[in-house]
Amino acid sequence: MKLEYPNDEFSFLFDFINEAREHLSGIEDNVLRLESEPSKALLESIYRPMHSIKGMAGFVNLNNIKHLTHETEDLVEGIKSEKVKISSDLIDLLIKIIDRINKMIRIVAAAAEPLHNEKRDLYIISFEEIEYLTLIDELTNIKNASKISASKPEKLKDIPIQKQMELLIPASLKKEFIEESEEHLSIIDEYLLKLEENDFVNNDIGTVMRELHTMKGGSQILLSSVEGDTDFQNPICYIQKITHSSETLLQQIHKGNKKIEPDMIEIFFSVVDILKSLVLNLKNNQIPSALPVDIIIRLSNYTGEKKDDEFFKLLKSTTNITADDFAFYNTAIQNLVALNNLCSEIISKPDDIKNIIKKILRSLKTCRKAGEYHNKKDFTDFCNCQINFFIFLKENENDLNQVFIQSSIDDFAKMHRELEKEYELKNVKKSELTDGKQKDDILSTPALTDKIQEQDTGLSVIKVPMEKVDKLMSIIGELIISKGSLQILSREITNKYNLTGLSRKVKEISDGFNRLSEELQLTIMNIRMLPVKTVFSRYPRMVRDIAKKSDKKVKLITKGEETELDKTIIEKIGDPLLHMIRNSVDHGIEPPEERKKCGKQEEGSLILSAWNQGNNVFIELQDDGKGIDEEAVKNKAIEKGLISKNEIEKFSKKEMLNFIFAPGFSTAKKVTEVSGRGVGMDVVRTNIISIGGFVEIDSEIGRGTKILLILPLTLAVSKGLEVKCGHSNFIIPLDCVIETVKIKNTDVRFYKTSGMFYYRNSILPIIDLCERFKIISQNSKESEISLVIIILNNLKIAVKVDMFLSERDIVVKPLPQTLENLSCVSGTTIMPDGHVELILNLKDLL
Repeated sequence: MKLEYPNDEFSFLFDFINEAREHLSGIEDNVLRLESEPSKALLESIYRPMHSIKGMAGFVNLNNIKHLTHETEDLVEGIKSEKVKISSDLIDLLIKIIDRINKMIRIVAAAAEPLHNEKRDLYIISFEEIEYLTLIDELTNIKNASKISASKPEKLKDIPIQKQMELLIPASLKKEFIEESEEHLSIIDEYLLKLEENDFVNNDIGTVMRELHTMKGGSQILLSSVEGDTDFQNPICYIQKITHSSETLLQQIHKGNKKIEPDMIEIFFSVVDILKSLVLNLKNNQIPSALPVDIIIRLSNYTGEKKDDEFFKLLKSTTNITADDFAFYNTAIQNLVALNNLCSEIISKPDDIKNIIKKILRSLKTCRKAGEYHNKKDFTDFCNCQINFFIFLKENENDLNQVFIQSSIDDFAKMHRELEKEYELKNVKKSELTDGKQKDDILSTPALTDKIQEQDTGLSVIKVPMEKVDKLMSIIGELIISKGSLQILSREITNKYNLTGLSRKVKEISDGFNRLSEELQLTIMNIRMLPVKTVFSRYPRMVRDIAKKSDKKVKLITKGEETELDKTIIEKIGDPLLHMIRNSVDHGIEPPEERKKCGKQEEGSLILSAWNQGNNVFIELQDDGKGIDEEAVKNKAIEKGLISKNEIEKFSKKEMLNFIFAPGFSTAKKVTEVSGRGVGMDVVRTNIISIGGFVEIDSEIGRGTKILLILPLTLAVSKGLEVKCGHSNFIIPLDCVIETVKIKNTDVRFYKTSGMFYYRNSILPIIDLCERFKIISQNSKESEISLVIIILNNLKIAVKVDMFLSERDIVVKPLPQTLENLSCVSGTTIMPDGHVELILNLKDLL
């Protein structure tokens, strides 16, 4: 299959690919839920994205995808109307359709991506066309059997405009359009100023034309996601129409068919102002306060295009005045509001008078032109008088007096009131929306004394590659380390030079620097945080597929999907969760017959939960299966030579269960495609420990198994306790530290060569750090010993050190290749004075 795209439309193909992938991910989750919890809301959440994909696919000429999604829509409509019953086979068909669409999109993306960074006038992509007609046949058979007719486009005029914009337009697509439109309009503004000053070349007109063309294409994509008769109060309709007409006029100028006239430049400035207003309406889900019909009429007069009858039909249905009168009042009142605000700016921003007066004169000339065109002599005279006054001010800035400006503000307000009264006398009908509530007149404008407040919907976003955020995080890590040098300097000034006053000032600067760097660190960390839903969403489909292969019924329930984790950790936990879930479905959950004999429901359940607690995120997988057989684990451990019969009797239940994390360890009676080789749980532990996390497992025969992952919030910057042993310093990860204590030498008891002491109703073993690293202790003759109490996988131990130093912010650096196998060390960190310290690996230490 071969497709061709002009230069300005090629980017729309990538917009479609990204948007469709996002939609399909959500659709698949909802299709899987549909099998167990059917509801109209769920069906709607499948129908709408499928509908959006269809519209966008048609826009980028992917008619195979358009055809398949259209037929699928009809099927979903049949389910909604209860003509088609939900069954396992139906769900299988919907999933096959989603897979097929995904494959079509992958092939298109693979063909298009190599050309993404090339500059061409015409892009041609070729790719293999994927067979999909067998799926169409299956859909047709179901529809015929259920007597479903083809779907009719929804009449959007029966839906309130706010609902059109909130529900029918995909949120991410709308968000991207708004962000890009604001950028396009900013560029157009810049080039129009050059155009006005005659400081432009023909390529500049081409640039403005391309920006408008891209906006037009974006608006068409939005409109294509909404099928049926779109309500003419929707700002997207006007954005599409105005950009199209403006582009046509610019094209005529670009080709030399028309010369640039002063009036044209005024029209283009008006176009930009109106488009900004319409984008703001779209952003805030608002109906335009005044329909921009006048600008469409004026553009049509220049381009010679036929005026769209629909706009004038709308006028007749909303007003009792002529189209010409409507256009005049619309233009005049809008400009009077703008003029009033600009005059206020002269008072508040005296440094920018030249630019403000230039804008005022431009608006006044637009008003005068409207008055002349519509034979409004009094209004034209008023505009001429104001133009002369502001030309005088422009030439005599030094004679500017606020009294003069206030006089103009009063004049504009008075003219505004007179025009509104005159307009009302011509009997404007009130427009009523379908929710039955009376709204403002279509021509309504804000009072001159009111300030228009832009609703902040949080859509101002800058797209930044993740590599740049990672680099910034790395720099912030170094900054946090460097801040400690000021504290060192403060102590040195006191101890070495006895300048306590200077030391105090340095400490105050250090404290301020510390506060700002921590705030900066927290801000960047928040940018890197992602919800665990990005990982959890992968598994419902996988659970269903594995369950089907093994003739089981399994339901996956997810909780706490909004819990956030650092992007790096999110990327690392995908494989561990995959192995955990596969094991639970394949080995944990029993077949339906076996479950019935045990008094359980035929359908097994997996609960995947996430929650925050302190500086950690907990992710738990719990199943209600048969549990882990302790005897089988014990026998396997002895068989593999991991432990002797005598030793294993001393092990607790949790210690016994930990054997399943050993490489190659499996109690499965048979190896399946999914699991049984003893690799999966080893991967779980290895990956989780590599990111500073822990794994806990608990199980009960006949009741099920729980696996708990305890993860750090972030890997970028963490905290550690600095301790001293001999002449060396070490860092102990602070997340594992319970407290520090000092005890008498006489409190230590020995069993063989191992020391221990009585601590809070339990006996803790003591690990001597100096002995472990073959370091000569500096405190060997002291009567007291210093202990750091740490916890790891629910095991508490005491680590003996020579001295506690301080709590530190640390950035973990990997060990150099020559030291990567060094026992008891997980990495290094650079201290404020430049020396390197080792970070302890507590797992190895245990």
